[in-house]
Amino acid sequence: LFFGTIRRDKGIECLLEAAARLKNERFSLLIAGNPQEYTAAEITSLITRWNLDSKVVVRLGYVPDHEIPYYFYSCDALVLPYASIYTGGSGPLMKGACMHRRPSIVSDVSEMGRLAKEYGIGLVARPEDPADLADKIKDFIHMEKEKKRQMADRALALAKSHTWDKMASAYT
Repeated sequence: LFFGTIRRDKGIECLLEAAARLKNERFSLLIAGNPQEYTAAEITSLITRWNLDSKVVVRLGYVPDHEIPYYFYSCDALVLPYASIYTGGSGPLMKGACMHRRPSIVSDVSEMGRLAKEYGIGLVARPEDPADLADKIKDFIHMEKEKKRQMADRALALAKSHTWDKMASAYT
């Protein structure tokens, strides 16, 4: 699952190039979210350019809050291939994957790379490196179910230890 506002710093082009390198693997990629710096036609064109029409499902537009869990529970992992220019925090990882008990495949940027490595909640790829991202996705595809379950359990535990109430209490 690639989920959220679709901007250039979030690495969708890197993700699609990485996915194209996995043509012999069995997977589906769900891209869901509101395009902000791309048009729907540009995203469709990228998918076609990489010959991924049969592997990618696209749901462009605003996703209402009550539908968000459906997207996370329909996937095995959240992929956040963010570019090195990304300056946000860990919100997409913590509010998305961790709260929904999903492992992640993330770029080593911002807090996401550190959290994935430190807490063992996913795999970490070099930013803007489609070959490395493809390797990490392939590693995840072939990972033992038990290891995926352990990552998912650690993700949920991390989310539960960082609720707004707990963070406010620690800050205070």
